[in-house]
Amino acid sequence: MLPKRYAPDDPGSTHQHGGFSQIKLQLVCNLLVSCVEQVALSAYTRNDQSAAADILDELQPGDLLIRDLGYFVLSVFRKIAQRSAFFLSRYRHDVTVLDAATHRPIPLAKVLGKQGFFDAWVLLGAEEQLPVRLVARPVPDAVANTRRRTLRQHHDRRLNPGKEHFFLLGWNVYITNVPEEVWSAETFPIVYRLRWRIETLFKAFKSHLSLTQLSTQCLKMIRLSLMTKLIFCAFVYRTCHHLEIIGTHQGRHASILRVANILSGLSLCLEAAWVGLSPHELIAQLLDQHAFYEQRSDRQNFQELLATCTTA
Repeated sequence: MLPKRYAPDDPGSTHQHGGFSQIKLQLVCNLLVSCVEQVALSAYTRNDQSAAADILDELQPGDLLIRDLGYFVLSVFRKIAQRSAFFLSRYRHDVTVLDAATHRPIPLAKVLGKQGFFDAWVLLGAEEQLPVRLVARPVPDAVANTRRRTLRQHHDRRLNPGKEHFFLLGWNVYITNVPEEVWSAETFPIVYRLRWRIETLFKAFKSHLSLTQLSTQCLKMIRLSLMTKLIFCAFVYRTCHHLEIIGTHQGRHASILRVANILSGLSLCLEAAWVGLSPHELIAQLLDQHAFYEQRSDRQNFQELLATCTTA
């Protein structure tokens, strides 16, 4: 969230009293080596589906891309497969499922209600007809009921969920192009849980590394401070990876949240080390730059007020 004066340049969400200024950050992370591969800034009004194809230039043959539902775009999934890469995503309930042989619609909710399980190659989309492997597995009743309660409480009337939608909330439904000989149906929820790492990363970046606390004097400073913080976030992420390698030999695993919390408190010391300042020089510089009041004519600080009283 940015000051409203920047709304003409970086428009954000709006309400009856006006609009906000916001920017959106898109990150591509390599979860195997804990590396930020791509960073993109855009207006808040550019939705995730519009950014779904941004990753294509980064993909290499054999890569696995784990996607959130917000990036569900059939044409992009096709391009991922054309690059000899793989994808894993949740199924979006409003997309038509067709039988791969007959091209007739499959009533997924009805089939699941009878079979209690689904694992087959189908075609997705009435027009796109993308070949995918669709796997559906039931979730515990408590999870299903929480999902349904959340949907009922959602304020977006455009959703207008029907009975089939509510039924499918009782299932984890995945789509992929990974063949059966590589993954069994039981593998899908295990692999897809790896996507939660992204949510943990953003929590570490925002809560511990103050990613959203930006210098807002001007647009250039906003972007400069954001990119500077991102560099430090990437450094912390990479440091956690190296600690994980060391800890694995000792039967321990590194927590990105704990590493971020520790290094955030040492950020000034790290900055001093990078520019060659000793601890004494760092403290002296910080005191010289930040320990004194600014000169103001509209108010008096304590010492000025005290001097006025003692000379009166």
